[in-house]
Amino acid sequence: FKWTGAVLVLFSAGGLGIWSAMQWKGRLRMLETLRQMIYFLKGEITYSRAPLAEALERVGKREPGPLGGLFEAAAEGIYMQEG
Repeated sequence: FKWTGAVLVLFSAGGLGIWSAMQWKGRLRMLETLRQMIYFLKGEITYSRAPLAEALERVGKREPGPLGGLFEAAAEGIYMQEG
Protein backbone atom coordinates (compact mmCIF):
# COMPACT_ATOMS: atom_id res chain seq x y z
CA PHE A 1 0.00 0.00 0.00
CA LYS A 2 2.91 2.34 0.63
CA TRP A 3 4.18 1.95 -2.92
CA THR A 4 0.73 2.47 -4.35
CA GLY A 5 0.33 5.65 -2.30
CA ALA A 6 3.75 6.92 -3.37
CA VAL A 7 2.95 6.29 -7.05
CA LEU A 8 -0.42 8.03 -6.69
CA VAL A 9 1.24 11.05 -5.05
CA LEU A 10 3.82 11.27 -7.83
CA PHE A 11 1.25 11.04 -10.61
CA SER A 12 -1.10 13.52 -8.95
CA ALA A 13 1.74 16.01 -8.42
CA GLY A 14 2.77 15.63 -12.05
CA GLY A 15 -0.80 16.08 -13.22
CA LEU A 16 -1.22 19.17 -11.08
CA GLY A 17 1.98 20.60 -12.55
CA ILE A 18 0.82 19.96 -16.11
CA TRP A 19 -2.58 21.50 -15.38
CA SER A 20 -0.95 24.56 -13.82
CA ALA A 21 1.39 24.97 -16.81
CA MET A 22 -1.58 24.85 -19.19
CA GLN A 23 -3.34 27.55 -17.15
CA TRP A 24 -0.29 29.82 -17.32
CA LYS A 25 0.08 29.19 -21.06
CA GLY A 26 -3.53 30.24 -21.58
CA ARG A 27 -2.98 33.43 -19.60
CA LEU A 28 0.13 34.18 -21.63
CA ARG A 29 -1.81 33.74 -24.88
CA MET A 30 -4.52 36.07 -23.61
CA LEU A 31 -1.95 38.73 -22.67
CA GLU A 32 -0.32 38.46 -26.09
CA THR A 33 -3.73 38.89 -27.71
CA LEU A 34 -4.41 41.91 -25.50
CA ARG A 35 -1.09 43.46 -26.52
CA GLN A 36 -1.94 42.92 -30.19
CA MET A 37 -5.38 44.47 -29.69
CA ILE A 38 -3.81 47.51 -28.05
CA TYR A 39 -1.54 47.93 -31.09
CA PHE A 40 -4.62 47.69 -33.33
CA LEU A 41 -6.34 50.29 -31.16
CA LYS A 42 -3.35 52.61 -31.47
CA GLY A 43 -3.43 52.17 -35.25
CA GLU A 44 -7.15 52.90 -35.43
CA ILE A 45 -6.74 56.08 -33.43
CA THR A 46 -3.54 57.25 -35.12
CA TYR A 47 -4.10 56.43 -38.77
CA SER A 48 -7.84 56.47 -39.26
CA ARG A 49 -8.34 59.29 -36.72
CA ALA A 50 -11.28 57.40 -35.22
CA PRO A 51 -12.70 58.53 -31.88
CA LEU A 52 -11.90 56.26 -28.94
CA ALA A 53 -15.35 54.67 -28.73
CA GLU A 54 -15.42 53.88 -32.45
CA ALA A 55 -11.86 52.52 -32.39
CA LEU A 56 -12.66 50.31 -29.37
CA GLU A 57 -15.72 48.96 -31.14
CA ARG A 58 -13.81 48.16 -34.34
CA VAL A 59 -10.99 46.41 -32.50
CA GLY A 60 -13.47 44.54 -30.30
CA LYS A 61 -15.29 43.17 -33.34
CA ARG A 62 -12.00 41.89 -34.80
CA GLU A 63 -11.31 39.59 -31.85
CA PRO A 64 -13.91 37.06 -30.70
CA GLY A 65 -13.94 36.04 -27.07
CA PRO A 66 -13.75 37.80 -23.74
CA LEU A 67 -11.25 40.46 -24.81
CA GLY A 68 -13.34 41.47 -27.79
CA GLY A 69 -16.34 41.70 -25.52
CA LEU A 70 -14.36 43.84 -23.09
CA PHE A 71 -13.44 46.33 -25.80
CA GLU A 72 -17.01 46.43 -27.11
CA ALA A 73 -18.39 46.94 -23.60
CA ALA A 74 -15.92 49.79 -23.05
CA ALA A 75 -17.07 51.38 -26.32
CA GLU A 76 -20.70 51.00 -25.29
CA GLY A 77 -19.93 52.59 -21.91
CA ILE A 78 -18.34 55.57 -23.65
CA TYR A 79 -21.33 55.87 -26.00
CA MET A 80 -23.69 55.83 -23.01
CA GLN A 81 -21.52 58.39 -21.19
CA GLU A 82 -21.24 56.11 -18.16
CA GLY A 83 -17.52 56.56 -17.76
